[in-house]
Amino acid sequence: MTIELINGMAYATLTQDQSQTDANAYSPLRYGTLGSTSSEEKLAQTFKPGYNKDIAAVDLSLRRNNSPVGAIWVEIWSVDGSSKPDALVSSEAVSNKIRTADIASGSSSDYRFYFPKGISLNTLYTYAIVLRGDYPINNNDYIKWNHYDTGSKYANGDGYKYSNSSGTWSPLYATNEDFYFKTYYADTTYPLVLCGPNSPPPNAEQPGEGHINILIPTFSVVAGDWTEYMDGGEWSYYYLQNTTTPAINDAVSWKVYLAAGTYTIYVIGMHGADRAKIGIFFNDEVDPRATIDWYNASSASNIRKSATGIVVGASGLVTLKIKVTDKNASSTNYYMGIEQIALVRTA
Repeated sequence: MTIELINGMAYATLTQDQSQTDANAYSPLRYGTLGSTSSEEKLAQTFKPGYNKDIAAVDLSLRRNNSPVGAIWVEIWSVDGSSKPDALVSSEAVSNKIRTADIASGSSSDYRFYFPKGISLNTLYTYAIVLRGDYPINNNDYIKWNHYDTGSKYANGDGYKYSNSSGTWSPLYATNEDFYFKTYYADTTYPLVLCGPNSPPPNAEQPGEGHINILIPTFSVVAGDWTEYMDGGEWSYYYLQNTTTPAINDAVSWKVYLAAGTYTIYVIGMHGADRAKIGIFFNDEVDPRATIDWYNASSASNIRKSATGIVVGASGLVTLKIKVTDKNASSTNYYMGIEQIALVRTA
């Protein structure tokens, strides 16, 4: 069976359900003047699922206009009596974020948004895919969502736009116009346990066998503002980064069971001219077990760095923390992008 990793869970291979893939025009997200009735703060496509299953992912055809600074994401909403988007179906119905800078500005491409947990949908009801963003509303820098503007191409829903000034949803330019979209469901979820051939049952409080891959989406924020991104440039199609105002003491942590012994810790991440130095801490330690400098004059993803001689004195639960501690004198900021962490026992 093929398994696909999706934001902290492992799924059986995704199966496409609903779709509309014709496009001859586009609609801009967060375009116009703040407070204007044409600001198009949110865009939406309603749809009706074909199966009583969990929706796990959505594809949208997008491209970037100029240089919006921020991120976009997708939410699943219920609809009102007029079949217009109404409200989130649950607090979990929010996808990962994709940076606007990672959306191509030339030709359009499909971008996939994953949901942290499968959102249960019912074939008796209509739902809405709602595209949102956090970059400033303006006339020059925005994301375009492709649609078809010559009659309906999808029988079980319609395209909509939302004005932040009027607080209302209206049809996309003309009635029965539809956005480009694909929805996917996954039949089965499996807790992801990555220890060794004798892995304990899920959630069992036992130490690992010495080769541990840490699932990054299971992080806890200790300090700072951290955002998850899905990006095809990373080998795992995912990374975690401190955002807004990166600073010293920004930190995230993970719980992991480790057997007593000596380890090498590997961190796969992004180096660049605006990257920080990080410290690796266990539990409430004041001094880091190791420090790694992520500065480099040029930017790149999938960079592997390591620290050796990490000693675990006794088997048990460890809080592994990565914290921004400083920056290289040549670095311009305190960013840290984390793609993967692994611990390999050497003694």
